[in-house]
Amino acid sequence: MKYKLVFIYMLISGSIVFSQSEHTNIDSVYKTVDRKNTETTIKSYEKIFSLLKSMNYNDALQGFNKLREKTLHQQHYFEYFLISNYIAWLYAKKDKKKGIAEYFNLVHIIPEMKDEERAYAYLYTGKFHLDIGMPNMGIKYMLKATDLFEPKGNYSKLFKIHFKLGDTYYKNQLYKEAIQEMQKTVFYYSKISEKRKRDDSSIYKIYMSAYNTIALAYEKLGLLDSAQLYYKYAKQIAVKTNNLVWQKIIESNMGHIYILEGKYDSAKTVFIADKKISKQFNLFESAINGMVRLAEVYMLTGKTDSAKIELEQCKQYASLHKKPLPQKYYEISSVLYEKSGDFKKSLYFLKQYYFLKDSINNILLSEKIDKINLEHTLNKKLSELREMEIQNKANKAKITRQLVIIIAFSVLTIVLIILLVFYFQNRKNIKNLNIKLRSTNEELQASNEELYLTLQSLKATQTQLIQNEKMASLGILTAGIAHEINNPLNYITGAFVGLENFFNEHENNKQKAKIELFLRSIDEGVKRISNIVNGLSQFSSSNSEYNEDCVIHLILDNCILLLANSFKNRIDVQKEYFNETIIIKGNIGKLHQAFFNILLNASQAIKNKGTINIKTLKDDEKISVTIKDNGCGISKEDLKHIVVPFFTTKDPGKGTGLGLSIAHSIIKEHKGTITFDSVEGKGTTVNITFPL
Repeated sequence: MKYKLVFIYMLISGSIVFSQSEHTNIDSVYKTVDRKNTETTIKSYEKIFSLLKSMNYNDALQGFNKLREKTLHQQHYFEYFLISNYIAWLYAKKDKKKGIAEYFNLVHIIPEMKDEERAYAYLYTGKFHLDIGMPNMGIKYMLKATDLFEPKGNYSKLFKIHFKLGDTYYKNQLYKEAIQEMQKTVFYYSKISEKRKRDDSSIYKIYMSAYNTIALAYEKLGLLDSAQLYYKYAKQIAVKTNNLVWQKIIESNMGHIYILEGKYDSAKTVFIADKKISKQFNLFESAINGMVRLAEVYMLTGKTDSAKIELEQCKQYASLHKKPLPQKYYEISSVLYEKSGDFKKSLYFLKQYYFLKDSINNILLSEKIDKINLEHTLNKKLSELREMEIQNKANKAKITRQLVIIIAFSVLTIVLIILLVFYFQNRKNIKNLNIKLRSTNEELQASNEELYLTLQSLKATQTQLIQNEKMASLGILTAGIAHEINNPLNYITGAFVGLENFFNEHENNKQKAKIELFLRSIDEGVKRISNIVNGLSQFSSSNSEYNEDCVIHLILDNCILLLANSFKNRIDVQKEYFNETIIIKGNIGKLHQAFFNILLNASQAIKNKGTINIKTLKDDEKISVTIKDNGCGISKEDLKHIVVPFFTTKDPGKGTGLGLSIAHSIIKEHKGTITFDSVEGKGTTVNITFPL
């Protein structure tokens, strides 16, 4: 035990001595900071920062703060900024919000600097915000930096800044802006290449990556010829610099173009080579993507077995190196098994594909919500900081006045009077502060309520996006089902007509009456299936326009047909349609969804047997649809919240509470109104009106 204590003491003593020696070195380097120009100042501080980085977090933070006090005292604003920039990075590693708050104290001192210093300050500010996931603010400061570097002719900095901007725009799906920035990168490369005495591999890599990003952006915009041209430029640079890895990356990108153009042999050659080189250099993700793309080529050329073998190898390779399979793997697997007739496996892979797609969308939406909340918090913090500065100035002035009063009046009696005045003044201040505090609390409460409403709105938007994605998927599936069902229906219809003609020609057939009964049954069955298929197609329409001719009676009949199984032997549907066809302009698929949700709620409200009455009317000003049920009804308290998203009276797991909310939104989109009248225990009436 004794030796352990001695050892611990030696370790602590050694760490203290090391820390003290490091701080001594930092002080000596600080004394020799070269302030001839901005770049030499930055280089001097890089030596200091390298020493600080070797320390632990607390010691490094202590060292940074000591340096910052020195620079502020000497009014070296740019040096103060450089140190604070590193402190912000240090904070951001543990707490992003704290790092951003540090930058709020920096931005206001930038105008105090010289032009070149301001350029570097805006550059560092832009990089910080881009790297922590705030692209809008990052781009804003980076553009300010380019405005200051441009007159100075600092092409090397402009080259890298425009590349960073182009990369940011591309990642945020702003492809036209990405192309513009990358073209500026190429332009400034030509400027710096004229002055460069020797080749620089890092410069070449940026130059080559700029061409590759331009090509990728053109590909996203659907301009394949332009994309292919810039891929060729990028490949020429990779060949010139003997960069084998980048050659294969660019060739892989070109392979995707070949697929889009139908040049499958060229695509196959590219992806085979890409797979080989990626495995050779342990580029696991690249190898996996290359194998999936190769399987896609095999599938498109009808080599189903080869495609399956390639996908199986891809799965084994990904499992071996513990890497996730891309979305494309599940999409291709689904199509392959569908073609081979194994619909069970096809459906499994299709579900995996949409699950992965939904997960990615949810992550993106979650990140977007986090950014919105973060920006709100930052704006609030900035307002608080400004108020604190004003308050500090007021407090300093107040203290100064009090000191003058105390010094001026030395007589004891006068001092007592001053103390009494001070006492009553403080009481008044406390009262005022209490009033301000209550006001602040009220503002905070209002702000919290606003944030809660915003959160509810975002949740509703997220669920609506998921609902739209599901409706789009339903459209694809029902379109396929309709197509597949219509094919055998055509066979049955043809057979029916042939049989009918045959028995009409053979009138002496003794079984003619019985056979005619069977033929009528076949005809009726075919018509019913056709109606169901037509109803499904209308319900899942993917059209987003509001200029379709919507036949209200037909839409209602389609919804009733789709709910027939729910109504069967339980609910009697009574229709009182207006004696003319009623047509409005709108979106057929969305109106199907609205009426379907209303009828579904009506059927679920009827526990055993009951009736649903549907009545339509039309006059010179409006069209009205009334849907009435004799179900369980809704209480007056619940009726107020019936169209609020996620409100439901159903048991947990029986519904999300979005059916009537979505129906309400769709009716409003068609400039209509929807109202609900209900008596608990007797039933509910839904009144819908559309203007002519």
